[in-house]
Amino acid sequence: MEHINISFNTGISDGEFEFSPTAGVKIIEPETKLPNNVSMEDAQSDVNFTILNPSYTAGYEFNGATVSKSGDMESVSLVYTKGKKRMAITQTALQEKHLLQGAENVSIGEAEGELVYILNKKLLRFDSNDTEIMITGAMTKEEFIKIAESMN
Repeated sequence: MEHINISFNTGISDGEFEFSPTAGVKIIEPETKLPNNVSMEDAQSDVNFTILNPSYTAGYEFNGATVSKSGDMESVSLVYTKGKKRMAITQTALQEKHLLQGAENVSIGEAEGELVYILNKKLLRFDSNDTEIMITGAMTKEEFIKIAESMN
């Protein structure tokens, strides 16, 4: 198939694509605010549960924490980086446990966890005391378990 002499948008002025609100309309600009990375201490003061820190991080370095609140649910995400790689540890006060579909059951010390593969990353979910913990990243299964076992 061959196309010859093709023209697009001929005869349409740029003014057709300009938005002009009618009189009396108030335009409200949405506030777009990315979550700020805060220190571990600031994150701990913002949540009502004890944040568990891993003593082993597979060479990843702490990069900051983000606290999220939705209604009565609070969570904190600890972000660790190693070069361009990223690992996140999200902790939420345990409310209702949901099983991950297609997950592999793994042992984390005395606890049980679930490991699921998502694209080129993994997610390990387990409970510790009254906290649900999810670790995401691209490490090996053994590294995930070692990090989880070091959480205190």
